[in-house]
Amino acid sequence: MNEVADASIYTKRGDGGQTSLGNGRRVPKSHGTLEVLGNLDELTSQLGLAKANLPPGESDLLEQIETLQRELITLMGELAGAPRSGHGITAASIEAMEARIDQYSPCFSQLHTFVLPGGTVASANLDVARTIARRAERSLGKAGLPLAVHQRYMNRLSDYVYAMARYLDFREGIARQVAAGIQKRPPQNRDKEAVAMERGRSVSLAQAKRLLEELEEEALRQGLKLVMAVADASGRPIAVHVMDGAFIASYDIAVNKAFTAVSLKMPTKELEELCKPGGSLYGLQNTNDGKIVIFGGGVPLMGEGAVIGGLGVSGSSAENDTRMAEIGEQLFNQVYPQGELA
Repeated sequence: MNEVADASIYTKRGDGGQTSLGNGRRVPKSHGTLEVLGNLDELTSQLGLAKANLPPGESDLLEQIETLQRELITLMGELAGAPRSGHGITAASIEAMEARIDQYSPCFSQLHTFVLPGGTVASANLDVARTIARRAERSLGKAGLPLAVHQRYMNRLSDYVYAMARYLDFREGIARQVAAGIQKRPPQNRDKEAVAMERGRSVSLAQAKRLLEELEEEALRQGLKLVMAVADASGRPIAVHVMDGAFIASYDIAVNKAFTAVSLKMPTKELEELCKPGGSLYGLQNTNDGKIVIFGGGVPLMGEGAVIGGLGVSGSSAENDTRMAEIGEQLFNQVYPQGELA
């Protein structure tokens, strides 16, 4: 019985309208410190709601939000009078947020007006969190509590949450643009792609190896030292061929070109214009952890009227990479002739 009583969440010590701070001091529940702590608690919960409504595949953003939640719990402890420790809110915490804000900035660099919240459920929840953060910052100053580092942290926090929200709006806009582009494809092509996905159609390792061998022969004839990568229908690399003397950096670029061509179902050279400032896909290259390539050298590989893989070529000029990728596409069509799905 005593164990159950000890585990109870109610103590009755606050029934008289007072509560204890972390240092043991008893204060009215209307005290300014508790106003700050209540706002921070609300902010932590709102971030949890935003986290629970993130779109699939945003594991990095989920981790960032959880980091903020842990930091806010630490901040609440410090403001309530708990001793500051080496794991508290520091200048490094602020610098980490600033680095993330800089990372997201290209996604909203063209915004020059107030944003109308509600682009997505996730971004709307973050916008609510931002307004709570501003309220918490104001109450912090009104209560006369803030250390300089706490004031800076709260000021930067609302900027950080704003950047997260705009990033999610940006991603949704990209998804809509890509979906619109796919809808413009002839209906028969879309139907074939749907059937191919349902049947799990994808370029095979044997087909990829044969393609890369034949493409290397062409590259040798032209005196080029290339890295060539083939991705399957899900964008994962299944074969990468590195010619002697090829640039080390070309490995990742070739893999990413193949990924881009599959994921967007278009040659990478077509993205250059679309991703310029003012273009419909401006900022796309800042998504997917930087894996999107917006210059030539990547092409989708078609099989029976559907995208079943991608080829990426890197190591020479953009013009040569584009030309060799197009040659590779032609070679692949010989390996995997176009035709109707059975």
